[in-house]
Amino acid sequence: TTLANVLETLMQLLSGMIVSLLLLPFVTNVETAQIWLLIGGIGLSAVILHPKIIRWILRKFGQDRYVDSLSYKRILIWLLCYFPIWGIGGLILYLTLSALTPLSLSLLPACIGAWSIAGVGGMLIILLPSGLGVAEATLSLLLSTHVSSSIAVTGAILLRIIMTGFEFLFSGIVFLLRKPLGLKEPINPE
Repeated sequence: TTLANVLETLMQLLSGMIVSLLLLPFVTNVETAQIWLLIGGIGLSAVILHPKIIRWILRKFGQDRYVDSLSYKRILIWLLCYFPIWGIGGLILYLTLSALTPLSLSLLPACIGAWSIAGVGGMLIILLPSGLGVAEATLSLLLSTHVSSSIAVTGAILLRIIMTGFEFLFSGIVFLLRKPLGLKEPINPE
């Protein structure tokens, strides 16, 4: 489970860095250091997610049964599945800001880019749960170039509340539907 969690986090980081790199010009004035930092992160993540590296790690942890199912195609499909997630998060950010102040649709790429940059930054700060505070501060700074600072801060905080509310809502729905869906009860260690 831990290994799968690490691989999923790397997939999220890699996809987030790619989205961030592509949309960076919409978010802020691009500096060469930012570009090289993202390219370096993308390169490092791509090396770690190389099928040969993952197979080696799986073998080291005694998970040989998964080695044969790993291929470039499967990894690319997994990676492609994360791109819409960044887009949806950015769309929710755009809609949240639009509820606070009128926004032009041309700011949607900036919102998606800001969401991905803040998400990657929040994921890299492992000392705080879910990058708590880091993502909101990053969002506020990035958005303040497009909207007023007060709207940027309010939007970032409101977005955190909305996303946390959705997590509770969907967790509750799954909890209530676990028996009708045929989900097994967790194993009791006693």
